[in-house]
Amino acid sequence: MKPSKYNFFYKYEENGENYIAYNSFSNALALLTNSQYCCFQNFQKDSSYRLEDKFVEELKKGNFIIDDEANELELIRERMLKCRYNTTTLGITIAPTLDCNLRCVYCYEKGCEKKGVMSKDIQDKIVEYVRRQVSTISQLSVNWYGGEPLLAIDVIESLTEHFLKICKENNITYSSTIITNGYLLDMETVNRLIECKISNCQVTIDGDKKTHNLRRPHVSGKDTYDTILKNAFNACKWFSVSIRVNLDKENLDSIFFIRDIIKRNKLANIIVYPAPIRDNNECYIDNACLKCHEFFNYEYQYILSVGEERDILRKYPVSHGNFCCADSLNTLVIGEDGRLYKCWSDIGRKDLCFGNICDDSYNIFKAIRYSKYDPTRDIKCKKCKFLPICMGGCPRDVYDRSNDRCLHFKELHEKYLRRITAVIEQKQEEIK
Repeated sequence: MKPSKYNFFYKYEENGENYIAYNSFSNALALLTNSQYCCFQNFQKDSSYRLEDKFVEELKKGNFIIDDEANELELIRERMLKCRYNTTTLGITIAPTLDCNLRCVYCYEKGCEKKGVMSKDIQDKIVEYVRRQVSTISQLSVNWYGGEPLLAIDVIESLTEHFLKICKENNITYSSTIITNGYLLDMETVNRLIECKISNCQVTIDGDKKTHNLRRPHVSGKDTYDTILKNAFNACKWFSVSIRVNLDKENLDSIFFIRDIIKRNKLANIIVYPAPIRDNNECYIDNACLKCHEFFNYEYQYILSVGEERDILRKYPVSHGNFCCADSLNTLVIGEDGRLYKCWSDIGRKDLCFGNICDDSYNIFKAIRYSKYDPTRDIKCKKCKFLPICMGGCPRDVYDRSNDRCLHFKELHEKYLRRITAVIEQKQEEIK
């Protein structure tokens, strides 16, 4: 046996004797006594060092020690390829329109050509495409996107009716989510989305009223904050709502306004989280955007100040086979004109389109632009202990050769694991 190269050990408390052990390949978490930690360190220095049999079995369960012949990098590559080329789940992001009723200052689609609502012919082609996949898939996952998808809710309803019929006939599991600015999310619309089996809705509210109205005005110029906030709070009574607060260097504290309102109103089934504004497609001022390390440090301080267990536990580091839909074979982003993309940020960009659902045109070289990258062969990434969690970072950033794509930092990793371990220990005490 030998130690895994993906082991992390941190002092649980600065003046304490226990150690946190975490493995980024298996995601196992353990609390070791000082004696156990010292024994393991002796074994790490000299593999002939004798460990107690019971301790060895526990270490093997968590992948902290592995067989001598095991090549973990090859195992990570195998897991990545299995996930990337898995055909049992079909994931489709559909933009029924690129039109929008808001004029957000940082919109990365602002330069896109907008052609109205998806036609019946294009809808039929999408349905045909899904039907052709039924022999291999066991799950269909659909995300509604835009523009503002609720401007074309009739398309959502029409396509959903066909999807649900196909899934029922072929014993396929169906799931659906929507990303909307929330301005049209009134009670009538909520009821229609419930009929469409939508289980989660992401809404963006940029913190306080003044900031939001400046950054996310209606196309007519009028304010949108009150309407969106009211709609989001009503919708969370019927399905899960995620409120995304977009942040740059100018509005870092605005997220707390939303948190305070939710707390005062005792709203459940609603999650608020910060997200960095990115200068995708040169849509925003680059030096106004937060760098990766700036955002993640801010996010940690935010979660710490909120102090809710679910926010801490959501940051538990989890390994991934692949990074996202962009580097996965069986995922598509379909624009309102039938054009096909791999990344949400590509939508509306003709140069990043790899085909069209209507004529079966397909440029294989463009289709695999994001999945060609193999982080297990990257000179820097393959040596990194965070590789199983990060998997090389955002494929779009890799393609754009961005130097600002490392998602994890040792200091934050240690801080999060300490907090998470404390929460888990507290829960175990409560059970006792």
